[in-house]
Amino acid sequence: MPLRKAPAAARPGGEPGKRLGNRLLLSLALTSTLLLVFALRLDLDNLLDELAGTNFAWVGAAVVMNLAAQYFRALRHHYLLLPARDLPTSGLTGAVIIGAAINNVLPLRGGSVARMQLIAKRFDVSRPTVAATMAAEIVLDTLIVSAFLVVGIFALHLGSLLGWIASAVLAASASLLVLAWLLSRSFRHGDAFAEQRLRFLPETTRKAVGQGLMQFELGWQAVWRARQAAPLVAASAAIWLSESVSYWFFGLAVDLDLSPLAYLTLVALANIVTSLAFTPAGLGAFELSVSELLRRLDVSSGAAGAYVLLSHGVLTLMMMAVAPVAFYLLRVRASDLLYLRRPPEDEPPLGAGRA
Repeated sequence: MPLRKAPAAARPGGEPGKRLGNRLLLSLALTSTLLLVFALRLDLDNLLDELAGTNFAWVGAAVVMNLAAQYFRALRHHYLLLPARDLPTSGLTGAVIIGAAINNVLPLRGGSVARMQLIAKRFDVSRPTVAATMAAEIVLDTLIVSAFLVVGIFALHLGSLLGWIASAVLAASASLLVLAWLLSRSFRHGDAFAEQRLRFLPETTRKAVGQGLMQFELGWQAVWRARQAAPLVAASAAIWLSESVSYWFFGLAVDLDLSPLAYLTLVALANIVTSLAFTPAGLGAFELSVSELLRRLDVSSGAAGAYVLLSHGVLTLMMMAVAPVAFYLLRVRASDLLYLRRPPEDEPPLGAGRA
């Protein structure tokens, strides 16, 4: 009697593998389309002339400032995690770099998942807490960069439609911050919340959910405490100042004459586009959107193309070059990034290791 085929989900390369393959193909198609549109709008002769005149001393300075921004990201994450554990900033810097490097390869922010997994396993912090701190990072960053974008678009007269879209993003991020505050108040006593609102679940499930909610709330505590919020604000300011100076240095490398507000707007647009893009590292989306913004600022096609290719290319390659060093220094194993479950006895108790 012939053997029956196993269901697709049970076979290697079944439905999950097919879905992943389809997403990668869609990402590749989108990247190719965006890069093609970008290339068609380039003045190749002007581009080559601009690249030939690049001042690589400014490029080196831009790389240093971008690395400083990664350190400040890790420092901010250190402050966000303080209510749970006092983690070394050096280790968190390595995790930030590894996550950014993986984002350069995988679409859909796969590096953020890897960073969460690495911190949770390497430093023994619950995943809900790490996830909450990273959600706080996203909300805070979106609030900051959308504010930059709104001010820049209206002050530089870049178009009312773009300004209203940026204003909508700013309002949405502010709403998310308010929602996070309301949820944090509800989840502070997650066990009681689960008992009152989730009575339809089995008792063991309710307890697990309640514990998870309290761990999630722990990741937001530093945002609401004035004493801990101050260093968060300072670290966030240092992040965006470093990134803006890095973009300014890239502009000096290709002899652009733009205002500080223009560079803040470039940083804001680049970060929003790369965080929302379906493509690895925002490839294609970054080039097209930033070059179009530069053209609106009266930068020539060749100079705009040189700026985006140089800044995006150098920073992407820099992150890929530094990541192996972080892998080595942190002694990262494949299981640190890929193994998503751990035995219950290994899960740290709520607040274990609090500072």
